[in-house]
Amino acid sequence: MKNKKGFELSINFVVIIILSLVVFGFGLKLLKDIFTESTKLIDFNQEDIDKQIGDFTCQPGELVCVSPRIKRIDPGELGVFGIKIANNMGSDKLFRIIVYPDNEVSYPNYDLGAGNPVKRLGFGEKDGAQVPILIGYNGCTQNCIPNTNHLDVIYKSEDIQIKNQESVKTGIGIQVPKTGISSGTYVFDVIVVYDKHNDGSLNCDDIGLTPNNDLDSCLNDMVKPARVVNHFYGGQVYKLNVEVP
Repeated sequence: MKNKKGFELSINFVVIIILSLVVFGFGLKLLKDIFTESTKLIDFNQEDIDKQIGDFTCQPGELVCVSPRIKRIDPGELGVFGIKIANNMGSDKLFRIIVYPDNEVSYPNYDLGAGNPVKRLGFGEKDGAQVPILIGYNGCTQNCIPNTNHLDVIYKSEDIQIKNQESVKTGIGIQVPKTGISSGTYVFDVIVVYDKHNDGSLNCDDIGLTPNNDLDSCLNDMVKPARVVNHFYGGQVYKLNVEVP
Protein backbone atom coordinates (compact mmCIF):
# COMPACT_ATOMS: atom_id res chain seq x y z
CA MET A 1 0.00 0.00 0.00
CA LYS A 2 2.83 2.36 0.91
CA ASN A 3 4.53 1.71 -2.44
CA LYS A 4 1.28 2.48 -4.22
CA LYS A 5 0.83 5.77 -2.39
CA GLY A 6 4.46 6.67 -3.01
CA PHE A 7 4.01 5.93 -6.70
CA GLU A 8 0.88 8.12 -6.83
CA LEU A 9 2.72 10.97 -5.11
CA SER A 10 5.57 10.66 -7.60
CA ILE A 11 3.16 10.80 -10.53
CA ASN A 12 1.42 13.87 -9.05
CA PHE A 13 4.77 15.56 -8.51
CA VAL A 14 5.82 14.94 -12.13
CA VAL A 15 2.47 16.24 -13.40
CA ILE A 16 2.84 19.40 -11.30
CA ILE A 17 6.38 19.94 -12.64
CA ILE A 18 5.22 19.52 -16.25
CA LEU A 19 2.27 21.89 -15.76
CA SER A 20 4.56 24.44 -14.12
CA LEU A 21 6.97 24.28 -17.05
CA VAL A 22 4.10 24.70 -19.52
CA VAL A 23 2.71 27.71 -17.64
CA PHE A 24 6.22 29.19 -17.37
CA GLY A 25 6.76 28.73 -21.11
CA PHE A 26 3.47 30.43 -21.96
CA GLY A 27 4.40 33.27 -19.61
CA LEU A 28 7.73 33.81 -21.38
CA LYS A 29 6.03 33.83 -24.77
CA LEU A 30 3.43 36.32 -23.54
CA LEU A 31 6.14 38.64 -22.23
CA LYS A 32 8.03 38.36 -25.52
CA ASP A 33 4.88 39.16 -27.54
CA ILE A 34 4.11 42.18 -25.33
CA PHE A 35 7.67 43.48 -25.65
CA THR A 36 7.73 42.97 -29.42
CA GLU A 37 4.37 44.70 -29.82
CA SER A 38 5.51 47.62 -27.68
CA THR A 39 8.66 48.30 -29.70
CA LYS A 40 7.68 47.63 -33.29
CA LEU A 41 6.39 50.36 -35.57
CA ILE A 42 3.40 50.09 -37.82
CA ASP A 43 4.28 49.86 -41.50
CA PHE A 44 2.85 52.74 -43.52
CA ASN A 45 2.96 53.22 -47.28
CA GLN A 46 2.69 56.41 -49.32
CA GLU A 47 -1.05 55.93 -49.85
CA ASP A 48 -1.56 55.84 -46.06
CA ILE A 49 0.52 59.00 -45.71
CA ASP A 50 -1.34 60.91 -48.42
CA LYS A 51 -4.71 60.11 -46.81
CA GLN A 52 -3.63 61.99 -43.70
CA ILE A 53 -2.71 65.28 -45.36
CA GLY A 54 -4.72 68.09 -43.88
CA ASP A 55 -6.06 71.06 -45.82
CA PHE A 56 -3.55 73.85 -46.29
CA THR A 57 -3.38 76.94 -48.47
CA CYS A 58 -0.34 78.13 -50.40
CA GLN A 59 0.41 81.77 -51.13
CA PRO A 60 -0.40 83.01 -54.67
CA GLY A 61 2.53 82.30 -57.00
CA GLU A 62 4.26 80.02 -54.48
CA LEU A 63 6.06 77.21 -56.32
CA VAL A 64 6.50 74.97 -53.28
CA CYS A 65 4.73 75.13 -49.96
CA VAL A 66 4.95 72.89 -46.92
CA SER A 67 2.46 72.70 -44.06
CA PRO A 68 2.71 72.51 -41.15
CA ARG A 69 6.31 73.50 -40.46
CA ILE A 70 6.21 72.35 -36.81
CA LYS A 71 4.49 69.23 -35.49
CA ARG A 72 4.52 67.38 -32.18
CA ILE A 73 4.85 63.62 -32.61
CA ASP A 74 4.76 61.33 -29.58
CA PRO A 75 6.98 58.20 -29.41
CA GLY A 76 5.38 55.38 -31.37
CA GLU A 77 3.26 57.76 -33.43
CA LEU A 78 3.24 59.00 -37.03
CA GLY A 79 3.00 62.66 -38.03
CA VAL A 80 2.25 63.88 -41.55
CA PHE A 81 3.41 67.07 -43.26
CA GLY A 82 1.93 68.14 -46.60
CA ILE A 83 3.92 69.46 -49.54
CA LYS A 84 2.51 71.00 -52.71
CA ILE A 85 4.53 71.55 -55.90
CA ALA A 86 3.15 73.83 -58.64
CA ASN A 87 4.68 73.58 -62.12
CA ASN A 88 4.87 77.10 -63.55
CA MET A 89 7.85 76.42 -65.83
CA GLY A 90 6.03 76.60 -69.16
CA SER A 91 6.21 72.87 -69.99
CA ASP A 92 5.75 69.46 -68.41
CA LYS A 93 8.57 68.73 -65.95
CA LEU A 94 10.09 66.00 -63.80
CA PHE A 95 10.40 66.81 -60.10
CA ARG A 96 11.86 65.00 -57.11
CA ILE A 97 11.44 65.58 -53.38
CA ILE A 98 14.45 64.94 -51.14
CA VAL A 99 14.26 64.86 -47.33
CA TYR A 100 17.26 64.48 -45.04
CA PRO A 101 18.34 65.43 -41.49
CA ASP A 102 19.24 69.07 -41.22
CA ASN A 103 22.92 70.07 -41.08
CA GLU A 104 22.44 73.73 -40.26
CA VAL A 105 20.08 73.99 -37.31
CA SER A 106 20.65 77.10 -35.26
CA TYR A 107 22.83 76.20 -32.29
CA PRO A 108 26.59 76.62 -31.70
CA ASN A 109 28.81 74.39 -33.78
CA TYR A 110 30.26 72.13 -31.10
CA ASP A 111 33.73 70.70 -31.59
CA LEU A 112 33.23 66.99 -31.05
CA GLY A 113 36.75 65.89 -31.90
CA ALA A 114 38.48 64.90 -35.12
CA GLY A 115 37.65 61.55 -36.66
CA ASN A 116 34.20 61.30 -35.07
CA PRO A 117 31.62 61.41 -37.87
CA VAL A 118 28.27 62.56 -36.54
CA LYS A 119 24.86 63.45 -37.90
CA ARG A 120 23.10 66.27 -36.11
CA LEU A 121 19.43 65.39 -35.93
CA GLY A 122 18.23 68.44 -34.06
CA PHE A 123 18.56 69.95 -30.63
CA GLY A 124 17.33 69.42 -27.09
CA GLU A 125 17.88 70.74 -23.59
CA LYS A 126 20.48 69.31 -21.24
CA ASP A 127 21.53 70.86 -17.92
CA GLY A 128 19.66 74.03 -18.85
CA ALA A 129 21.48 74.50 -22.16
CA GLN A 130 20.48 73.90 -25.78
CA VAL A 131 22.66 71.14 -27.24
CA PRO A 132 22.60 69.02 -30.40
CA ILE A 133 21.02 65.56 -30.62
CA LEU A 134 23.40 63.21 -32.40
CA ILE A 135 23.47 59.71 -33.79
CA GLY A 136 26.65 57.79 -34.56
CA TYR A 137 28.64 59.39 -31.75
CA ASN A 138 29.07 57.70 -28.35
CA GLY A 139 31.12 60.38 -26.60
CA CYS A 140 28.29 62.67 -25.52
CA THR A 141 29.06 64.12 -22.09
CA GLN A 142 27.96 67.68 -21.39
CA ASN A 143 27.61 69.17 -24.85
CA CYS A 144 25.31 66.79 -26.71
CA ILE A 145 22.50 64.23 -26.38
CA PRO A 146 23.02 60.72 -27.85
CA ASN A 147 20.35 58.75 -29.68
CA THR A 148 20.36 55.00 -30.19
CA ASN A 149 17.57 55.12 -32.76
CA HIS A 150 16.39 57.38 -35.58
CA LEU A 151 13.15 58.79 -36.92
CA ASP A 152 11.70 57.05 -39.98
CA VAL A 153 10.81 59.29 -42.92
CA ILE A 154 8.28 58.11 -45.52
CA TYR A 155 7.71 60.16 -48.65
CA LYS A 156 7.40 59.95 -52.43
CA SER A 157 11.09 59.66 -53.30
CA GLU A 158 10.69 58.67 -56.95
CA ASP A 159 10.48 61.20 -59.80
CA ILE A 160 7.13 62.99 -60.16
CA GLN A 161 5.87 64.11 -63.56
CA ILE A 162 3.82 67.32 -63.31
CA LYS A 163 2.10 68.85 -66.30
CA ASN A 164 2.52 72.55 -67.06
CA GLN A 165 0.35 74.82 -64.89
CA GLU A 166 -0.72 71.90 -62.70
CA SER A 167 0.27 70.95 -59.18
CA VAL A 168 0.77 67.85 -57.06
CA LYS A 169 0.13 67.50 -53.35
CA THR A 170 1.72 64.66 -51.41
CA GLY A 171 2.60 63.77 -47.82
CA ILE A 172 5.81 63.42 -45.86
CA GLY A 173 5.36 61.03 -42.96
CA ILE A 174 7.72 61.02 -39.98
CA GLN A 175 7.41 58.18 -37.50
CA VAL A 176 8.97 58.33 -34.03
CA PRO A 177 10.12 54.98 -32.58
CA LYS A 178 8.89 54.03 -29.12
CA THR A 179 12.41 53.68 -27.75
CA GLY A 180 15.89 55.10 -28.33
CA ILE A 181 14.74 58.66 -29.10
CA SER A 182 15.54 61.60 -26.83
CA SER A 183 13.11 64.45 -26.22
CA GLY A 184 13.79 67.52 -28.31
CA THR A 185 13.21 69.16 -31.68
CA TYR A 186 14.31 67.21 -34.75
CA VAL A 187 14.91 69.22 -37.91
CA PHE A 188 14.61 67.94 -41.47
CA ASP A 189 15.48 69.71 -44.71
CA VAL A 190 13.15 69.35 -47.69
CA ILE A 191 14.28 70.34 -51.15
CA VAL A 192 12.63 69.98 -54.55
CA VAL A 193 14.70 69.39 -57.66
CA TYR A 194 13.41 69.74 -61.22
CA ASP A 195 14.60 68.87 -64.71
CA LYS A 196 16.31 72.19 -65.34
CA HIS A 197 17.89 71.15 -68.65
CA ASN A 198 14.80 69.53 -70.21
CA ASP A 199 16.59 66.26 -70.95
CA GLY A 200 13.91 64.04 -69.41
CA SER A 201 15.99 63.04 -66.38
CA LEU A 202 17.23 64.43 -63.09
CA ASN A 203 21.00 64.73 -62.91
CA CYS A 204 23.64 66.48 -60.83
CA ASP A 205 23.87 69.38 -63.29
CA ASP A 206 20.22 70.21 -62.54
CA ILE A 207 21.41 71.45 -59.14
CA GLY A 208 24.62 73.04 -60.42
CA LEU A 209 26.94 70.12 -59.56
CA THR A 210 29.34 68.17 -61.75
CA PRO A 211 29.98 65.62 -63.11
CA ASN A 212 26.66 65.16 -64.84
CA ASN A 213 25.73 61.84 -63.24
CA ASP A 214 22.43 60.57 -61.90
CA LEU A 215 21.12 62.72 -59.08
CA ASP A 216 21.58 59.95 -56.49
CA SER A 217 25.36 60.04 -56.98
CA CYS A 218 25.68 63.64 -55.74
CA LEU A 219 23.29 63.67 -52.79
CA ASN A 220 26.19 63.95 -50.34
CA ASP A 221 27.43 67.11 -52.09
CA MET A 222 23.90 68.48 -52.21
CA VAL A 223 23.50 68.52 -48.43
CA LYS A 224 26.74 70.36 -47.68
CA PRO A 225 26.40 73.89 -46.30
CA ALA A 226 28.04 75.27 -49.44
CA ARG A 227 25.14 74.11 -51.64
CA VAL A 228 23.63 76.69 -53.96
CA VAL A 229 19.95 76.87 -53.09
CA ASN A 230 18.96 78.91 -56.13
CA HIS A 231 19.24 75.67 -58.15
CA PHE A 232 16.46 74.15 -56.07
CA TYR A 233 12.85 74.54 -57.17
CA GLY A 234 11.34 77.35 -55.12
CA GLY A 235 14.82 78.74 -54.43
CA GLN A 236 15.10 77.57 -50.85
CA VAL A 237 15.43 74.71 -48.38
CA TYR A 238 12.19 74.04 -46.50
CA LYS A 239 12.44 73.12 -42.81
CA LEU A 240 10.33 70.56 -40.96
CA ASN A 241 10.47 70.63 -37.17
CA VAL A 242 9.41 67.53 -35.24
CA GLU A 243 8.91 68.09 -31.52
CA VAL A 244 9.28 64.86 -29.53
CA PRO A 245 8.11 65.17 -25.89
